[in-house]
Amino acid sequence: LYLKGLSESAYINSIIDLPIHLTRSNPDFWCMQYKIMPLNPISSRYHENFMRPCQLRLTECFGELGYSNPAMEAELLLIHIDGVWKYFAAHQPAVSIKKELIEVMKQKYTF
Repeated sequence: LYLKGLSESAYINSIIDLPIHLTRSNPDFWCMQYKIMPLNPISSRYHENFMRPCQLRLTECFGELGYSNPAMEAELLLIHIDGVWKYFAAHQPAVSIKKELIEVMKQKYTF
């Protein structure tokens, strides 16, 4: 998933799509990651380091788009994304359900 150079709205949409891309590209890895993260501080730290640049860029995007509290908007979206990929990894819903859930989420951020 290529995220550099995207417009603000395209970046946000790409972050919303992230759970589908991650869990589709390597479902066994993400299922394992879901299971070990609570037990392994190194795994949790790696995940946090992976997501930190996303949080900074999301804050910028929401600011550019005129959101009143861009930092909290970015935090809320990342909390949601974290829950979505974990749900996908743990429950492995059908692709159609994954896509529908992502589309509902995108509707909340129409630009």
